[in-house]
Amino acid sequence: MVAPATPGFAQISVTDSTTIEFAGGRRLLEGAKWSSSLEPTEGGLVTKPTGPNSTWDVWFESPPLSAGMSWRPPTSTRVKLTVKGLESEGGYLHAFFRYSSDLVHWSSWYSMSGVVTSTKDPGSEYRGELSLPRAAREKYDALMREWFKTDPDWSSDEHEFCVWLAKLYPAYFATEYPFIGYVQVRVEGEARRMRVGGMKIEQSWSVSGLSSLSKRKPRPTTGEKWFFDLSKHTGQGRQ
Repeated sequence: MVAPATPGFAQISVTDSTTIEFAGGRRLLEGAKWSSSLEPTEGGLVTKPTGPNSTWDVWFESPPLSAGMSWRPPTSTRVKLTVKGLESEGGYLHAFFRYSSDLVHWSSWYSMSGVVTSTKDPGSEYRGELSLPRAAREKYDALMREWFKTDPDWSSDEHEFCVWLAKLYPAYFATEYPFIGYVQVRVEGEARRMRVGGMKIEQSWSVSGLSSLSKRKPRPTTGEKWFFDLSKHTGQGRQ
C-alpha cells in the first residue's frame, strides 16, 4: 500500500511481489487458471498420465494483478516471473504477460524472455518490460482537462477520473489503453511428466510523485493498489 504523495515529492518507485502456490492443490489467489491437461495435487500441478513418449499441451495463468497505486497507475513496468518447483522430462515452456487499464479490456500478450540462472531453485525465470508511448495518453489527458472543470475533490486522483470517464464516455476503454492498471502472466508449451509448484511474479514501476493539493478530504481508499473495474460502472462484462 502506498499513500498519496505530497507536493514536491518527485518520484515514487515500487517493487511488488505476488506468489501463487499450486502445491497442496491450492490456488493462493482466486482467479489462477490452468489447462485441462494439468491437475492439482499435493506436490503441485502435474500433467495427467500419458504414454512414455507422449506430451501434453499445457498452460497456466495468474489472476489479474494490480500494477500501481489507486490514484496514479504507471505507464511502464518490468515483470519478472519465476516458475517454482518446475520438473519435466521433456518439452518446452514460454511465458507471456498482458496488461489492462480497466480489468475488462486487455492488450495482446507480450513475450517474456527466458533467463538462465545459477540458483539452486529448480524454477525457471522469465522477464518482460513494457513502456507505453505518450501517444497512448493523448486523449486520456485531454479528457482529464475536461474533468478538472468539474471541480473534483482531488485533481490528482485518477481512480475518480476513471469513474467519471466511464459514466460520460463508456466506450472509451474499448479502444484506449492509456496506462497499466493490471498485469496478468501466462505460461504455455508442451510437456511430458511435468510438475509445477507455483509462480512468483515481481513488478517494478515508477511514477511521478508530484500531485496537487486536495480541495476536500480524499476518498479513504486512496492508499490502496489500483482497483478500478469498468464492469462495476458500465455493466460491461470482463473478458
